[in-house]
Amino acid sequence: MTDTAIEEVISRIDSASLIRFVQELVRIPTPNPPGEEQPAAECVADRMRKIGLETTMQEVDRKRSNVIGILKSKSHRPALLIESHMDTVPIGSRDKWIVDPFSGQVRDGKIYGRGSSDDKGGVGIMVEAAKALKDSGIKLNRDVIFAALVDEEGLMRGVKHLIKSGMTKNVTDCISADGWTSQTLRTSFCGGTCGYIHVFGRTGHAGNYPPLGKGLNAIHKASKLIAEIDRFEPRHTPHPMFNHSHWQCLSIESGWDLRHAFIVPIPDIVTIAVDAELVPGHDPDDVWRHMQEIILGLKEQDKEFDAEIEVVEKRPSWTISKNAPVIHALQAAYKEMNGNPPQLDEYPENPPKWIMDIHWLAYEGIDCQPLVALKPPFYENFAHAANEFAKIDDLVTATKIMSSAIVKLCA
Repeated sequence: MTDTAIEEVISRIDSASLIRFVQELVRIPTPNPPGEEQPAAECVADRMRKIGLETTMQEVDRKRSNVIGILKSKSHRPALLIESHMDTVPIGSRDKWIVDPFSGQVRDGKIYGRGSSDDKGGVGIMVEAAKALKDSGIKLNRDVIFAALVDEEGLMRGVKHLIKSGMTKNVTDCISADGWTSQTLRTSFCGGTCGYIHVFGRTGHAGNYPPLGKGLNAIHKASKLIAEIDRFEPRHTPHPMFNHSHWQCLSIESGWDLRHAFIVPIPDIVTIAVDAELVPGHDPDDVWRHMQEIILGLKEQDKEFDAEIEVVEKRPSWTISKNAPVIHALQAAYKEMNGNPPQLDEYPENPPKWIMDIHWLAYEGIDCQPLVALKPPFYENFAHAANEFAKIDDLVTATKIMSSAIVKLCA
């Protein structure tokens, strides 16, 4: 029954429809910040309704709504969740793009544009799989919830709202379409933490000779802290697969714009955003304890150095059993499409420490796994970079693997 059902579902996948839908989503800008996914959410909701899913929208914030589509069964068994996200990172410098970043242009078998791989390609895979399942008419023995979420590239407010709404209470398994460009099934997942370091100075007139001490330039003080962050890794025990934790400064704010005023006060505060990506087992609290030690060391060297830490978010690492049903389903589905089983816990020399919405779902006791679709060797799809693209053949293969895995878990 299952093999026949899988063949029927896969036969219903419409690659042309998949391509058009991914292009349509890429053409709707959703950079985060500012994070205004509402037009994309309405597009996804319209598509889900046309497919015949029981569709609702969850308002998370102004101009930001999750979209939930449910493929209902007559069973009361725990549900399967399929999730992805609609926001993207900003485009960066437009002059580095070979195409309009919101064109969804097809070149050489690739869809170009911001979000084509991360994660509007994933949304397209998820929705096309839902359509194939619906059109096949197969009987499911559990509900399948398809969730397109907001703010994954930010503080993950979308998935937090989904959990708070109670929608995941009856969910035991989850496949994330956000990971469709993965080649390796994972049982260990990295954690992370981010926060602000506020470095203080003392305002004064910029015309004063600095050694006179008429002011204390916070930028010059902050440069000492940045040098120490660059010099040291966050203290940790290396991991056999993910190697080292790392941290870095991702933004700095201070002072005044000289394009509007030439003579300005000496800046009295600098705010540095610090992001840390942590190997499994590395406690996020240890990062900030280490940072506090660095600050105290700088105070000993410089009596006028002063800074404080503001922690924004902590995301601990987590693990999943190799025997989880979602692992077995993806292994079998991948093997059917690609000939060989996917790698399990095998990584390139310096694997990325990605953190996704499923981190929060895992904390709820849900067995989560990113969709594994691509073949080794490690594939760079330019997510978050200029000229991001998704290979059309890979999108189609990923949709087949997604559809097959859902049938294995639900039929």
